[in-house]
Amino acid sequence: MSLPKLIVFDLDYTLWPFWCDTHVSMPVKALNDNQIIVDSQGDCFTFYEEVPMLLKLLNENKNFELCVASRTQTPAVAKALLQNLHVDGQPSEKIFRSVLYGTGSKVTHFEQLKKLTGVDYHEMLFFDDESRNRDVEHKLGVVFCHVENGMTMHLYKQGIELWRKNYQKLAPRLAISQEYPVEADQVQALA
Repeated sequence: MSLPKLIVFDLDYTLWPFWCDTHVSMPVKALNDNQIIVDSQGDCFTFYEEVPMLLKLLNENKNFELCVASRTQTPAVAKALLQNLHVDGQPSEKIFRSVLYGTGSKVTHFEQLKKLTGVDYHEMLFFDDESRNRDVEHKLGVVFCHVENGMTMHLYKQGIELWRKNYQKLAPRLAISQEYPVEADQVQALA
């Protein structure tokens, strides 16, 4: 069965249950084999329960790549968390091919990801807790999966099924585009 070539995650309230720009006070230090972060106020932070295992399993699959697209206003805090929270014995940031930060539109993040990775929008799946970020689906053709209560294995499977349904609808047009070369962006405009 088909899989997306790029799976992209938001951070806040998607991979972890907090906003890193308002809840975390620098500096941070790692505890418990880099499974928990403690900030300068003594508050503890970690991933949602199923996220470490999910990221480990996804990282082992070489059929796709993982990225982050975060609108955090404190990229240094997010970076410190990804460096200090480990997955499978390594900093979680190493699991991701690209990590993009910025306060602008997620559409801009995906335009950058396409340039960095060469992956067409219809080959991307995006998990995010903010439904307003669905604009990447409407404007670019990235499949959007809404995260309501943190990332889980079940939600990942739902996202893959959603992506496959979208890909099946698009497949006939993609076959035509290979016979009559057209940019993927133009094919998406036909959808």
